[in-house]
Amino acid sequence: MGLDQKAVSTCKKRFGKTFIFTDRTDLTALEVAQAYTDRNEVERLFGEMNDPLSVPFRPVRHWTDQKIAVHAFICILGRLLLKLLQLKLKEQGTALSLEIIKDELASVKLGLWVTRSGKLFKIVSERSKLQEKMFGILSLQNVTST
Repeated sequence: MGLDQKAVSTCKKRFGKTFIFTDRTDLTALEVAQAYTDRNEVERLFGEMNDPLSVPFRPVRHWTDQKIAVHAFICILGRLLLKLLQLKLKEQGTALSLEIIKDELASVKLGLWVTRSGKLFKIVSERSKLQEKMFGILSLQNVTST
């Protein structure tokens, strides 16, 4: 049994085309297409949120509903802040994955040293070229100056 040539021909005619139906008559065709594309981005982001490495919701070490809700809120807030960092870096021409951003920033160490006289010194670990670039874009050098 071979291929159904009629079905193959029909698929070739439709290949690469998507029909989008909407009742939003106030939108132009371009706006409808953009909304469809944005929906795909939102679905992708929700998929990332289900990644246990991306938003480490577990383990939940809380027993009350209120504390579990706060824990979930903090996890999502952390994800949002990482995404904002990613967007700010991308706007400045540095496109990095969330994992790379987390790894790079996690490896920077900041220590505080207080003398007996009460003078405060901030000590920052050495940074790679990428970390220096990120510090510049995100204005983190202000955090490390005394």
